Formats: sequence, C-alpha cells, structure tokens
Amino acid sequence: MPVIKHVHKYLRVRSYRDRKYITWRCVLPTCSHTIAHSFISGKESVCWKCEGKMLMSGRALQRERPTCEKCRGIKQKKALEKVDAVLEGLDLKDII
Repeated sequence: MPVIKHVHKYLRVRSYRDRKYITWRCVLPTCSHTIAHSFISGKESVCWKCEGKMLMSGRALQRERPTCEKCRGIKQKKALEKVDAVLEGLDLKDII
C-alpha cells in the first residue's frame, strides 16, 4: 500500500485486556497508523470540531476525541461574555 502524507486525526483507544494501556489511532479511512500514548505528546493532529491542525498536548490528551484550544474555549468565552453583559447592565460606576 503506498504511503499517503497527511495529518492524522487521532482517536484514543484503550486496550481490551489492560484498560490502563492507551494507544491513539488515526481514523481516516486510508490510514492504519497507531501510536502509544507516551509518544503522542507534541504530534500534529486534526481537530475533531473545526478540522483545523493542532498539536497534541495538555487537555487534548485527556479527551477521547481531541480538540484544539479555540474549540475548547468556546463555552468559556460565551460564559465570560454573559458575565460582561450583566456587569455592564449594573452600572457599577455609581456605586464606586
């Protein structure tokens, strides 16, 4: 089978025999690449939400389907925007 150069889209897979043993596999249909959990840190991957390129590190390694920093922060950004809207409506300048 010829080698096709692409950025892998990783999925976390646990071993059936030993649930503590974690591997990552590429889910693209033409790829059979797998890598051990200890070697995946710093590798390039495709985000599951926006399909953009990202580096596998930190919180991405904790998820079964890793997402990039932008996609992970969407909920937090929306919550902060709501807090800002409420604070603007309170008009705190009169209190201070």
